[in-house]
Amino acid sequence: MVSQQRNSSDEPIHDTPHCLVVPLPATGHINPMLQFSKRLISKRIRVTLVLTRFVSKSITATTAREEEFNVRLDSISDGFDDGGMEAAESTRVYLDTFREVGSGALSRLIEKQSDAGEPVHCVVYDHCIPWCLDVAKKFGLVGAAFLTQSCAVDTIYNHVYQGLIRPPVTEQGILTLRTLPGLPPLKSEDLPSLVSKFGTYPAIFGALVGQFSNIDEADWVFCNSVYELENEAADWLSKRLPKLTTIGPTIPSMYLDKRLKADVDYGFSIFKPSNELCMNWLANKPNGSVVYVSFGSLASLGPAQMEELFSGLNNSGHYFLWVVRKTEETKLPKNYCFNPEKGLIVSWCSQLEVLASGAVGCFVTHCGWNSTLEGLSLGVPMVAMPQWTDQPTNAKFIRDVWGMGVRAEGGGDGLVKREEIERCVREVMGGERGEEIRRNGDKWKNVMKDAVSEGGSSDRCISQFAGSLINQVLKRVEAANFGAYTDTFRQVGTLTLTQLIQKQSDAGDSVHCVVYDSCLPWCLDVAKSFGLMAAPFFTQSCAVDSIYNHVRDGLIESTPLPWLPPLETRDLPSFVNDTGDNPGVLEMFKGQFSNLDQADWVICNTVYELEQQAVDWLTRRWPNFITIGPTIPSMYLDKQFPNDTDYGFSIFKPMNEICMNWLGDKPKGSVVYVSFGSLADLGTEQMVELCFGLKNSGHYFLWVVRESEQSKLPYDFSSTGEEQKGLIVSWCPQLRVLASGAVGCFLTHCGWNSTLEALSLGVAMVAMPRWSDQTTNAKFIEDEWGVGVRAREGGDGLVKREEIERCVREVMEGEKAVEIRRNGDKWKKVMKDAVSEDGSSDRNVREFVDSLIRVCLW
Repeated sequence: MVSQQRNSSDEPIHDTPHCLVVPLPATGHINPMLQFSKRLISKRIRVTLVLTRFVSKSITATTAREEEFNVRLDSISDGFDDGGMEAAESTRVYLDTFREVGSGALSRLIEKQSDAGEPVHCVVYDHCIPWCLDVAKKFGLVGAAFLTQSCAVDTIYNHVYQGLIRPPVTEQGILTLRTLPGLPPLKSEDLPSLVSKFGTYPAIFGALVGQFSNIDEADWVFCNSVYELENEAADWLSKRLPKLTTIGPTIPSMYLDKRLKADVDYGFSIFKPSNELCMNWLANKPNGSVVYVSFGSLASLGPAQMEELFSGLNNSGHYFLWVVRKTEETKLPKNYCFNPEKGLIVSWCSQLEVLASGAVGCFVTHCGWNSTLEGLSLGVPMVAMPQWTDQPTNAKFIRDVWGMGVRAEGGGDGLVKREEIERCVREVMGGERGEEIRRNGDKWKNVMKDAVSEGGSSDRCISQFAGSLINQVLKRVEAANFGAYTDTFRQVGTLTLTQLIQKQSDAGDSVHCVVYDSCLPWCLDVAKSFGLMAAPFFTQSCAVDSIYNHVRDGLIESTPLPWLPPLETRDLPSFVNDTGDNPGVLEMFKGQFSNLDQADWVICNTVYELEQQAVDWLTRRWPNFITIGPTIPSMYLDKQFPNDTDYGFSIFKPMNEICMNWLGDKPKGSVVYVSFGSLADLGTEQMVELCFGLKNSGHYFLWVVRESEQSKLPYDFSSTGEEQKGLIVSWCPQLRVLASGAVGCFLTHCGWNSTLEALSLGVAMVAMPRWSDQTTNAKFIEDEWGVGVRAREGGDGLVKREEIERCVREVMEGEKAVEIRRNGDKWKKVMKDAVSEDGSSDRNVREFVDSLIRVCLW
């Protein structure tokens, strides 16, 4: 399942995001991150799994089938290339050396990938090695922490990190445990052992607390859990870590959604499983009759506990399959004897295969998080026998929160006695309690499957991460190649447009005019080479076009713009003040005027009455300048064209039925509609502020959050359904929504098309401009047309929740709202009249058409 080959996908290397996935070199950390890698690859992300040299050399033939997943392998040094972690004199020495040596090795790997033409865009790193984030940020890469433990356990360690829980836990500390947010009341024995038995493994404790040292700088925080499994803990943790998302359970697709056909096992193991022996033995056992026992790859039971466990299993009367690692076999009771038909002891097995066997009715487990997720995913009841680290907390949830099993309690000497083991096995395998546990097992099995199925909570989070990486890479490619793209389009487009015109002529369908986007002025040169009419089409407002013309002429700072209202710097198009990562965009907007004097017509998507002074100025500059807007379907304006009910083109799939059904029963003018268009990218902090601003306003809201943006939402805002008074969807039919009587306000980025739609439908606006022409449009919305208010940013560039709430209330309530609605009705009529028969835009379109007819007749 892991390949050391180069990329073999069809996509160009530079267009496809590339992630390095760096786990801690331990099976329980590698397998979840390897499974996550497979999910990423299914979302069109390239992945290189970065192992230590020692682990990489230890990998066996279980890593075949690279053609199925193309998870590529590379390695870095941890300073112990010949022996790995066990070669270090202590865990502390190992972790310190890994940090020192690994930081340099990871840096060199990133450079090597770049030199090979496979640049890295993101580093997903194990939470126990946070120095990987520092390396990622040094290279300007996306950094994503991967938490391998539960949200509950991470919440506890975060409280320790903040000093809210101070090990060792005192009586006062126990009181604190009863009120930890998002968690059930805890006792000392429910805490991770590194907290309750402070000082036992100081290096590991330091790593688990230290995972939060720089996590605020991470772009993403992944937790190998399921939101529905730990919603309260996930909600609390996401308040502390707004970038946290759940992406679990990370077990092979074969046992969950079955969408990744070849994903039938983890593909990585340090032990050789006795698969055939186990499955043959299970094959003839009755359904639900076998107790499966395993304590994972690390836990070490003492001889006395092994004897108690053996006797408890034997005395239970049930079949049992017990995994005892070779290093543990000497601890089995001397001369132990049992009926081989009743019991089987093996050194290792394929745990998922065993748990998925219908013969298994109970799992006696150490409650490692991976084993817990497997038990939940396959609906297998559990007897919890936690040993150390996070396992006591997982055991608490297995019994008291999820109702998936019972906990075998230790005696005063710390041993779980044979009678207790027998009691627990019997309780889970039979009786009323067993029935209840099995019902809960079926429930959680469905929850786990649904989470990773298409559209499930974890699948959405993974899709959002993949989408954000793809968008980021495309933006970088576009920014880096914008000039090259426009140059190539001009060169190739000139030739192919020429060929198209010639082809039309040869087919007896001669072209008489070329109407072209104003950003493609070379089209005019092609048209003129054939003696055709040419008309540029300006897609932005006259105000914005006149500003760009002044910038082109070098007059923006020295010459006033008397036909425009007084403008501050923040009211200018963003590219005028800051080209940012797109210096070529300003040049493109300036270039639209380069040969405009040669055009036969200059068409602008606006309405004369809307921008009269700016139109008059542009008409003096270009006498053939005409306004023809608003260019929205006739259904929403004059209704002259009965079939013109929508645009007929969308890059996103709108959730029409969901949106319109939800709006159907809302009171008139009660809903705030929120959309930032198809391009705007809000930061996580701004999304959080917007969430709470809308929530606090007290009004219903319908919010469009594109799939690539949904990971930025707090956990208590649903991406597909109703959450309190709001509905969040990935896309919607905007005109239908705005035309709904239920919508009373449009919180908008002020893109020109959205602005024209709101004006045409008389909908009040809250302006939250992001970039390009939107800042100028916002100025006109508030100060010229009086159809809304503008939400002001603070000093940190964020529009705060209080400001959003204030603006929504101002537009939806009170005297200002009445005035805005009156203005909305006025402009709605103006827009409709403009395209109605003999309206200003209708006359201009007719005049243009008449001139074309004259050319044809000539």
